[in-house]
Amino acid sequence: MEVQEAVLSTLLVVYASAVLINSLVAGLLWIRQRDELTRAQLFIWASTFGSLVVQGLAGSTMPLVLVGLTAVFTVSCAIAHLLSVSSGVAVPWRRSFLLLGLGWAVALFSDFVGLPFFLVTFPLLCGVAFPLLSTAGELLVRHRARLSSSELGMAIASLFYGVHMLDFALLGDKPEWGPFGFSLGLLCIFALSIFAPAVVVEKITATTARTAAEMDAARRIQMQLLPHNPKLPGLELACYMKPADEVGGDYYDVHHIGDRAWILLGDVTGHGLSSGLVMLMAQSVMSSILHTRSSIGPGELNILANSVLHQNLARMGEERTMTIVSLCMEGEDELVLSGSHDNLYVHRKATGEVEVVTVSQFPFQLGLIDEIPADIVSETRLRIEPGDTLFVITDGVTEAAKTGDYKQGMFEESRLIEFIKRHASQPIEAIRSALNDDLERFTQGVYHDDVTFIIARRQEA
Repeated sequence: MEVQEAVLSTLLVVYASAVLINSLVAGLLWIRQRDELTRAQLFIWASTFGSLVVQGLAGSTMPLVLVGLTAVFTVSCAIAHLLSVSSGVAVPWRRSFLLLGLGWAVALFSDFVGLPFFLVTFPLLCGVAFPLLSTAGELLVRHRARLSSSELGMAIASLFYGVHMLDFALLGDKPEWGPFGFSLGLLCIFALSIFAPAVVVEKITATTARTAAEMDAARRIQMQLLPHNPKLPGLELACYMKPADEVGGDYYDVHHIGDRAWILLGDVTGHGLSSGLVMLMAQSVMSSILHTRSSIGPGELNILANSVLHQNLARMGEERTMTIVSLCMEGEDELVLSGSHDNLYVHRKATGEVEVVTVSQFPFQLGLIDEIPADIVSETRLRIEPGDTLFVITDGVTEAAKTGDYKQGMFEESRLIEFIKRHASQPIEAIRSALNDDLERFTQGVYHDDVTFIIARRQEA
């Protein structure tokens, strides 16, 4: 008897240790991922540990034994839930709780009339194991062909665990079978500790790969919609955009419609997929307006674009706005602009100085309000002489962080102006490459925001 008790104590310690270790590992994985799969796995080990504590605290009277067995129902539900989340098979929750209640009623009645241990506990154990047995059984019977190796192993381990739950009705009142029952429980725990993480990691990996593919497709679409080798009469152009994420929220476009040349640049708040979708929407809206209203001015263009963007953003439930500068070349030497955006910079060839042009022709970003009153929108005219070079940027340039750490400083406007003075005489493609190289050295390749700029130089006769 002493040997048997020692074996039981050892098995109990191993069982509890395995459950505790798996609980800690599952908890760490959930903290890192914070998704439904890792939460379901954590619930398995937390409920297993909880049921172990409840069974240890429950007394030996039959009602308390039944309470301890009912605690195992949470384990059954937790494993069934993970199977459901990973495979898409629904857990029959309503029937599960009905059978648990029915099992309790039959068990209490059987205990009251003095029936044997098996007949008292087995009805309740059927209700306890039902969620697990039904979900695992459906997977193996109806969906086995589509299961991966880890999913198949998890389903078989779950079925084995469900059957093990039932064996307490046969072994629970036979102390000499205690080591055998605990050994079966340990096998179940070890099987779950192998297959549950395998299923979770497999699904997370598949989801990550699918998301990466979708983001890559969105990035390709976005980049393909940007103008490639844009050309405008009388101007040399060089454009650049570097998203901070796979998909960026910066926007630029170039149009030549009739006798007018357009340069558009904007910055959606934030970055990533949502900002990228708003950017694509803005590109479509601005392009549509320009091609249907070829005589429109920059101010009116922004007013109309704002109304459409605001309505669409409200439908999407997105609270994002967009800075914008719209520039229209009228004639050979006059640029008309309107917007609410970062400063423009014009290098004057005649003097070698850099003129800073404020872009605040209306006080709101696009999409913030339903309608921008026309009387608060203005336009600025800017003369561009032959050889003058225009720099249009987003704040990702001037606010680029040194080595990716804002505490060490930002690129800032003064550094950009000095850069322009040093490089303005170079070919325009060389200026683009030099600015990109300067930003890379300054940030060491770590960007927290999208970087976009357009360089336009009026051609000399």
